Parts: sequence; C-alpha cells; structure tokens
Amino acid sequence: MHNLKEKTRKWSWIVLLFFLITGLFYPAVGLVAILCMLAPLVVAIFRGRRWCAFYCPRGGFLEQLVSRFSLRQKYPALFKTVWFKWLIVVGLLSGFAIQLMMAENTLVAMGAVFVRMVLITTLAAFGLGITFIPRTWCGICPMGTLAAYIGRACARLRRDA
Repeated sequence: MHNLKEKTRKWSWIVLLFFLITGLFYPAVGLVAILCMLAPLVVAIFRGRRWCAFYCPRGGFLEQLVSRFSLRQKYPALFKTVWFKWLIVVGLLSGFAIQLMMAENTLVAMGAVFVRMVLITTLAAFGLGITFIPRTWCGICPMGTLAAYIGRACARLRRDA
C-alpha cells in the first residue's frame, strides 16, 4: 500500500495537466473536477487530509515540478490564520457559484467554469509555490481547509461515540 501511495503522489500531477489541456479544448471535461473536489471531503470523513498528502493532483504538481524552481521563502503568517483560510474558502466558492449561475445550462458552459477555476487556482498555486515553499497553496486550499474541518469533526464524533 505504501508503494501505491508514493507512486500516486509522484505521478498524480499528470492528471492535472491532462485535465487542463483537455479542458481548454473540450470544456465539458471540466465536470470531472467535481470528483477531485468531492474526493478530499469524502476521504476526510475516514482519514483526515490523506487525499491532500498522497492523491491530490495539484499537490503532486507542486511537489514534483514546482519544487524544482521554488525560492523556498518563508510564507506570511497570515496564510496560517483560520480567518484567512475561511476567507479563501468563501471567496472561491462564492466566485465559483456565481460563475455557475451565470453559465448557460449546458455541460460545456458548466464544464468551462470548472476548467477556469482549476486553471486560476493552479496558477495561484504555481505563483505561491515559486515564491514560497512549493506546497504553500495546500495550506490555504479551500478543499484542504474543508477536509481538515470535516476530518477533525468526524474524529471528534468517533472519539465521543
């Protein structure tokens, strides 16, 4: 099992690049991103942020590619604050919801919203990873923040049961 996790961690970034390139030409493919948004939340119920650590394609991208060019500067303490992480969650999910409401009711238009959001957040992750440590984005990622919250809540429920 350990070997599978390491291989997935090493090669998952290919999924991200394939998704982005394909999504630019065939936007309906963007709907596949729903799985990558739900996966960390479902995994968190049982295993906390394990998805983030081993299976996240963007995390793999940051670890395997961006780490080669990173300046590895200390990132701002602001990024560790709870309110800032939740500001990112609310901001990105609100922007996402608004875009989906404005999209035509077609799979292509809705898929394009997912592709656009993944592209924007990947560019942000790239910039942060080059400037600071490679996985800086992972500390403020909305799905990671939600997964951490869900993981802690479920662990508390299991402990109290």
